[in-house]
Amino acid sequence: MNAARLHDRSGGPALVYEDAPMPESQEGQVLVRDSHVVKVP
Repeated sequence: MNAARLHDRSGGPALVYEDAPMPESQEGQVLVRDSHVVKVP
């Protein structure tokens, strides 16, 4: 699976990264893509 579904901290719509560098990211890890940092809740 090459997609990571991340939810906004406010419970908003999920962001889907088809090219997530760390699809098996664990809780608390940070995904970095295209100079954009998203912290996994």
